[in-house]
Amino acid sequence: MKNITQKELADYRRLENKIKDLGELFADTKADIITRLDKGAVVSKGERTASMIKVPRRSPNWKNVVIRLKGEGYAKRVLAAFKPTFYFKLTVR
Repeated sequence: MKNITQKELADYRRLENKIKDLGELFADTKADIITRLDKGAVVSKGERTASMIKVPRRSPNWKNVVIRLKGEGYAKRVLAAFKPTFYFKLTVR
């Protein structure tokens, strides 16, 4: 069995840190683009487009359990009264 070198461990940590930094940069860039689009910014002309979709955040996984326990009518009434929260989905093509 081949030993694990200090260089391999250092490379691993360097990559781990780089991935973390890129993840943070990606999240910040995405949030900035969403904020600017929400405030009415226009995407400059070119091959890329960006759009936002307002998506309701609902968790329908519980619906089947409620139907089984309380009945379909009850589940429909709960869904009708439920006000979903929304989030923005960014699409860049």
